[in-house]
Amino acid sequence: MLLHGSRKPLRSILLNLSSALPLSTSAAANPDKSHPRKGRQSIRRILKLLSTVKSPHLYEALQSLESSPQTLSSSQASTLIDAISNPLISSDFYRFLRSCKPTFKHEPILFSSLIKSQLQSVNPQLFKIRYYFDEMKKNKVSLSPNDFCSFFEIVLPNYIAIAEFFVRELLEEIEFDEGAYCCAISIYAQHGLYKEAILVADRARTRGPNPSLAFYSCMMDVYGKNLDARSAMKLFLEMEELGVLPDEKIYRTLLGVLCRVGSVKLCRVILEEMRKVGYRPDKCLAMDLMGKFVEEDNVSGAVSLFKEGILKDSHSLATFVEVMAEKRRPRVALDLVKSMRHSGFDVNGHVYASLIRGCGKSGLVDEAEKIFADIKSSEGIENQELVYSSMIYVYSKAEMKASAEMVWNEMESLMGSRISEDALLSMMSLYGALGLINEVVRVFNWSKNSGLCLNIDAYVVLVNALVRSGKLNQAKDYFLEMRMSNIYPTTQIYSAMMEGYLQVGLLSHAIMMFDEFKMSGLEADEVVSSSIVRILLQAGRFSELKFYLDRFLRQGIRISRDKGTLLLEICRDDVCFRKLSHLIQQRTG
Repeated sequence: MLLHGSRKPLRSILLNLSSALPLSTSAAANPDKSHPRKGRQSIRRILKLLSTVKSPHLYEALQSLESSPQTLSSSQASTLIDAISNPLISSDFYRFLRSCKPTFKHEPILFSSLIKSQLQSVNPQLFKIRYYFDEMKKNKVSLSPNDFCSFFEIVLPNYIAIAEFFVRELLEEIEFDEGAYCCAISIYAQHGLYKEAILVADRARTRGPNPSLAFYSCMMDVYGKNLDARSAMKLFLEMEELGVLPDEKIYRTLLGVLCRVGSVKLCRVILEEMRKVGYRPDKCLAMDLMGKFVEEDNVSGAVSLFKEGILKDSHSLATFVEVMAEKRRPRVALDLVKSMRHSGFDVNGHVYASLIRGCGKSGLVDEAEKIFADIKSSEGIENQELVYSSMIYVYSKAEMKASAEMVWNEMESLMGSRISEDALLSMMSLYGALGLINEVVRVFNWSKNSGLCLNIDAYVVLVNALVRSGKLNQAKDYFLEMRMSNIYPTTQIYSAMMEGYLQVGLLSHAIMMFDEFKMSGLEADEVVSSSIVRILLQAGRFSELKFYLDRFLRQGIRISRDKGTLLLEICRDDVCFRKLSHLIQQRTG
């Protein structure tokens, strides 16, 4: 009776004692019920998700969340939101933070993380993003242009509606901020949304009647990316009228777009304006200008780029002289080379080799021989092996076997086994063109035995020559040798092998080569496309053929009329016939 009557006081004592004990971890993670239920749940979920994360960066934030979540700062909350990358938990977590007023202070870093969390979800919801912006306005929080830039990087180009919402928010400030407008313009232009960029620029002009140099630079960049030479020139003239002095970037951008659309006369005018104010194009732009000047026969304009020191390296000079030789004006190029050398310019064998090679491309064998003779008699020219290689290339193009062999022997006597790869390929190509297959193999084996590092190009020439002569077994041997040497076959080699097998009626071998080509990961091109179609037609693999014909059409790969006509003659499938006809017609139309 006494024991039974003592239960109530004992229970009361135990409750009093337990209330005096410190809170457990689970208790700390469950704030009082004045906070929203989902907010309390989000804290438990965050602690669980990040329980195994060993990051010093997160340690302080997790400690605060576990022991006293009401005291979290915006920075700590942002760190946790970034770490979990879950928009639903982040949204519930914000409910908890919002209920912690007035102790919790809302800051831009928190909203930046909340918005990014939503943007990085599988399907970003605009209404949820609007909600965060409304919350910012209630708490008088503003994001920086850099925050908006990071948002744009995530949403463009897939979510235009969200991007437009960000632009409106960025530009709705009561006080006009040209920098914000420039930021929006640049972001749109960066993602190819030029129309949207120009609309933002028009709004900026309405609010700010006197654009700054930064605004003009931003707009010139838009027109440069969009290749809108007319608008770019109009903008430049507007600057001149308003007395806004262009900087070097604006000049270069304008000159670049004029060059790319082929306005050579305007290029000369703008280049002259640049010179007056002490600016000059960079090397890449100067190379483009040189190409345009030569294309329009404005040789003096191209030469001036070298004489003024805008272009001052051997590679640029080599490119120029080769193009001039191809345009059948090698003497103009040689005169420039000589004048540049007299002025102290470092002219090496690469420049002379390019000049000779250009002569070979345009069939000027006599000119190439004269230049070659001049160079041989000169002293102090480095990399002369390149000059010899180029002369061999000229004779190879002209199929002048005796002359090519004479230069080869001379080169070998001067340099021993230091024969260049270009010379090797030229001799192999020459013998292959003349049908001297044994000579092709001899040169190839000589170079291999001499310790030269053979590249894929040598195997391409060799395999092509062997296939054309019908020596398929020997071609296959070198094909296998190449793979054993970790030199992977190209599309051209696969195409040659397939065609070779088809020519002699070995369809099964051609199919094996095609299946291996598919496994190689190489992309089909115009060289191999007709071989693939022919193999699949002869094998009756029409379903696979339809797949490849559709792919060729999408990729812009076409088949010539001659090859296509032969393929149509053996096509026995109506759908494939129509697709193949379309493939050929698009090339000839």
